[in-house]
Amino acid sequence: MLTESYFPVSCCASDGRWEEAGYIVDIRAEQAYLLAKKWQQNAIYWVEANQLYLVPVLLKGFEKQRLGEFSAFFSIPK
Repeated sequence: MLTESYFPVSCCASDGRWEEAGYIVDIRAEQAYLLAKKWQQNAIYWVEANQLYLVPVLLKGFEKQRLGEFSAFFSIPK
């Protein structure tokens, strides 16, 4: 097991146009990238200094993008 520090989250647009389930996992960026590549994910979300980033993994021609404050995008399901 990579880590025992993880919990489910719901990621959604502020206007409610989309929502998807996911996990917050306490691992290094390099580990997250390699896991995403292994599981054929197009991109991952990464949080650093309370800023949420979209990081391309399999997507070509895209750059890492800052999306805004982490707290504006995630809620923890009850």
